[in-house]
Amino acid sequence: MQIKKSPIACIVAVCLLISVIAPAAMCQQAAIGDWSVVQSLSTRDEIAISLKNGNEVKGKFLDAGAIEVTIIHKGRKESFAKDSVAQIYHLKRKAEKGKFALIGAGIGAGIGLGIGAAKNSPPVDDGEIYPIMGSILGAGIGAVGGFLFGQAKRKRVLIYQAR
Repeated sequence: MQIKKSPIACIVAVCLLISVIAPAAMCQQAAIGDWSVVQSLSTRDEIAISLKNGNEVKGKFLDAGAIEVTIIHKGRKESFAKDSVAQIYHLKRKAEKGKFALIGAGIGAGIGLGIGAAKNSPPVDDGEIYPIMGSILGAGIGAVGGFLFGQAKRKRVLIYQAR
């Protein structure tokens, strides 16, 4: 038995594929090397500037002229020449340290409780302390891990790259 492909089915499949891909392909975005994108940022937007010497500076956007960009970094104004800038990233959201610290503490407490319960042996003296201490230690370790993970969780969007 041989299956014949209908030309209409092939045309429909191609049309569906094009309709899915077309919006992303037709989406117009400013060129990455366009300095006017940097100039159009609003004041106090969080940005990260990667310099050509390898350093990176994070701060709040203040102003961008034709030849330099100015930010507030650690309470001071700092200006960087356009020629010394390799890339500029727009930091889209705040680091969610507290949220991830709580999630990590909960996960750590649960894992610590499980390990402590497995270690607990009722006939032995002080065996009931293992689940309690496991929960406490697990919560602390999980909170630190979640805090560090949340600190690094930020959306960075490249808005400028030197040519």
